[in-house]
Amino acid sequence: MSIQDVVARQHQQNVAQVQRSGQQLGMSTDILGALDKLTRLGANVTRNDVMESIMQFVEAGKVSPKQAAIFMGQVPMQGPALAEWIKAKEAAFVQQHQKLTQAHAQANKNMGVTALHSLAMMMGAPAQVPQDNALAAPTPNPMSPQNA
Repeated sequence: MSIQDVVARQHQQNVAQVQRSGQQLGMSTDILGALDKLTRLGANVTRNDVMESIMQFVEAGKVSPKQAAIFMGQVPMQGPALAEWIKAKEAAFVQQHQKLTQAHAQANKNMGVTALHSLAMMMGAPAQVPQDNALAAPTPNPMSPQNA
């Protein structure tokens, strides 16, 4: 396998990582938006509000009905306990969103590096094998039972 093949393969992997991390970041942004709307309802929030919100994700194909059911099984009944639970979920998702943002930025950087290696080789620069990228591990689905 030539150095050009190695660089091309690494670049393809980096492009795929950017796409995956971008999708995860988009999902995280959507979840934060939904949680923000629920948080603004304060003590008036109900389980029906939460159910309507999660059903939008199910209808969009972003969450499976099973994941939604598991998630809803963890939702407190209503009132102050529900409002506090939503606040806690939002705080946790803010932290996860920050990690996803960092992982996406790193993936973009890695993709840029391999793109520059490819360009340099096309322009006749000496070939260098790119180091393995320390890509972030795939982020689990935030709606899965272990992350709910």
